[in-house]
Amino acid sequence: MTSERTKRNKNWRSRNDEAHARLMEIGDLARAAAAPGWSRLAVRHAQIGSHALTTVTRDGREISVEGTEEPFRRLRELSYRDGAGTWPTWRSRPTSPRPSSSW
Repeated sequence: MTSERTKRNKNWRSRNDEAHARLMEIGDLARAAAAPGWSRLAVRHAQIGSHALTTVTRDGREISVEGTEEPFRRLRELSYRDGAGTWPTWRSRPTSPRPSSSW
């Protein structure tokens, strides 16, 4: 499943532009999967090597969200820095209209 945001724009000017688009895509997917009326939505993705776990909770209850594997994979690639590696855990609390994230 690819979000409408990704379908609309694949011509990013920089790695940062693409990373931002991927963050927005993940937030879009999480918000679309959550039933209307939620007050707290949290996305957590942890990955070590090829082993990954993504958890999305709506008001403290885990929900199923499809289509996050590819945006997280690409976001991880975009975040990689020689000699420093990349993040093992990513967490976001999507709100409307923009998610905030901590790395």
